[in-house]
Amino acid sequence: MDLKGAEIRNVKNLCSEMGSKENVPMRVNIPYYQRPYKWGEDNIKNLINDFKKNEENGKDGKKGKKEYFVGSAVMVVSAEKNHDVIDGQQRITTMFLFTYLEFLLQRAYVEELLSKKRIAKLDTALQKLEEICNILFGSKIEESLKKVHTEIIEKVSEEEQGDNLFDILLENYQKAVFLPEKNLTDEMEYADKYYIEQKKLLKKCDLSLKYNRESYNEKLKEALSSFVIFLTDVHNPKCRVAKQKEDELVKQYIDAMKYEFNGLCNIISIKGKSPIEYTNELISEIDSMLEHIKFCVIITGNENDAYTLFEVLNDRALDIEDLDLIKNLFYKWYCHHTKEDDDTVDECIEEVDEIWVEKVFTPITGKDRAKMISYFAAVFFTADDALKYNDSERYREVLENKYLNNKNEYNSVDIKNDIGVYQMIAILLENVELAYQHKNMKCVEAEISVEKSITYKTFHLLNALKQYGVLSALINVIVKQYIDNHTGTDGAINIDEFGKYVDEI
Repeated sequence: MDLKGAEIRNVKNLCSEMGSKENVPMRVNIPYYQRPYKWGEDNIKNLINDFKKNEENGKDGKKGKKEYFVGSAVMVVSAEKNHDVIDGQQRITTMFLFTYLEFLLQRAYVEELLSKKRIAKLDTALQKLEEICNILFGSKIEESLKKVHTEIIEKVSEEEQGDNLFDILLENYQKAVFLPEKNLTDEMEYADKYYIEQKKLLKKCDLSLKYNRESYNEKLKEALSSFVIFLTDVHNPKCRVAKQKEDELVKQYIDAMKYEFNGLCNIISIKGKSPIEYTNELISEIDSMLEHIKFCVIITGNENDAYTLFEVLNDRALDIEDLDLIKNLFYKWYCHHTKEDDDTVDECIEEVDEIWVEKVFTPITGKDRAKMISYFAAVFFTADDALKYNDSERYREVLENKYLNNKNEYNSVDIKNDIGVYQMIAILLENVELAYQHKNMKCVEAEISVEKSITYKTFHLLNALKQYGVLSALINVIVKQYIDNHTGTDGAINIDEFGKYVDEI
């Protein structure tokens, strides 16, 4: 196994060399086959509240112990030092969004310091902003910010200062960090200008968290551009959303940042604090989270090793979410073995992902039916008569070694057909009403029914006898016969008629 190492780390040093204490900019990549960001209000609220409780009480009863462990992050490091995330992308993305929220607050905080000529805190505040920019964007914006930082500190230290010095410094600062001139007489108009500047910033900079799917990168940047933070000397920081597009994933990111912002505001008292002091406390709380929320980071140089580690670490015997491993195997093979362009790949994965989540393994599928679908599909694809119903940990391995390894080219029609097999098996099991409890009783009911076909009765008899190997052979015959008679000249299977076909038999 090509294991590079394992360490307990926070998001700030997620991508450091193993054994190194040096912080390097986060550079993580979410592969094509990973599902989109899904964390909602409960996930984020629980993270904030649990962290706060841990901070106050400590895991072992010692007040003040802050380290809070949120699970593993399994990554594959490339020769270019990019880190592909195999496990942990939901948590890592959440911490990335916290970092971006800290950037927006710190940027507004420095703007207000300059506006109110709070000289004493400027140097430290600007330095902190540079550090945050380095984590999020790398060196591009950091360099221009350092230049303005030096100018500000030098000018405010001079004995003679012009009447409009701070106006000039504020304007230069706003340009360097892509902020519009602050005029809040119309907040939504200001938010629209803020959005335009954010778009310019994110076009110039590479984000430290990226997706292989370019459409996801665009949606993430759209959400980040739309999220607006501002404060004044009479109002605590507010968040606004500008120009939100009607897109579910864009909304998902924006909502997550709202939950983060509101969750932080709920745990920090405003009593006796000015807006600028309150903003600084919000920033300190985020900084504490970024510092003390820890991952067990495991890095390999090989993708297969990373998946093996993921399975060992989770060890959940094919819960519905673990079926993502099998789905991701097909996605990975498609992305690595197609000659189609990125737009086609993007569109195809979105289409088959919708089928997998909404038509095959839905929230009401249940663990038993999910195991059956997965088992019967694995046997269909591999014809492996040694594969057993309870060999769930082998499904992915067998699919890769005995099916996908034989395909040097694998295009959108191929993956749609393969995911379609899972869909057909799901339809078949639903239509024959296969039981997962009280199998014997269901078998007797089927046998004495004059309305049920011999095929229906055979399914229930084999199920009651736990003859899953024979049952898989029967399913293979039904699915294969349908495919042979419902495949178009382009090689695509027409699955729309499969339900009717099952009803007829």
